[in-house]
Amino acid sequence: MDRGPELQAARRRKLMSQEHLASVSGVSVRTIRRAENGEAISGESMRCLCATLELPAEVAPAPADPRETVEASLTERETLLVHGLTLTPVMVAALAALSVLMGAWPQAGILPVALLAANLGLACAGPAIARRLEAASNAILMGFAFLNVGVLWLINFGANSPKTLQVMVITQMIGAMAMMAVGIRSRHREWLARAASDAEGNG
Repeated sequence: MDRGPELQAARRRKLMSQEHLASVSGVSVRTIRRAENGEAISGESMRCLCATLELPAEVAPAPADPRETVEASLTERETLLVHGLTLTPVMVAALAALSVLMGAWPQAGILPVALLAANLGLACAGPAIARRLEAASNAILMGFAFLNVGVLWLINFGANSPKTLQVMVITQMIGAMAMMAVGIRSRHREWLARAASDAEGNG
């Protein structure tokens, strides 16, 4: 039975966004979107949504959708790592600002200020991007952005910046590559799960 319109109406009555509902119910945003579009989701996910929205959970037990399993594993095991790594641009920007203010940076011109602003912009944009993308895409995109900023920083004035800042930028680049690896690994698992699901459907 398609309960998409009912779920969507109940969510709107409670003035909740899909992201807010996801954080409260423990069901991923992608699963909520599928449910509201009338696509099949697991019985457990439907029960969680109905309990949160105070709707009757008239669903039969169903095996978990492979896509939901992938999303859940990412949320449980890897999201904390990705969120922690998004703090590195804030630390780098803070060190850069401190170095400029204390006169410890011989090239305290427009370029370090611009890259400092870029790092702060990335750190601020991270949560907004995460709300619009599922976790794997967010990890890949933000990791790539952090890596590019770190590379630009080192190429343009890395040798003349304080050693502490150089270490932090290199740490940021390593963290960025880790974020990308998490996203790519999760995407690979999702592809495998979908392939297995398709194979079962065709069998």
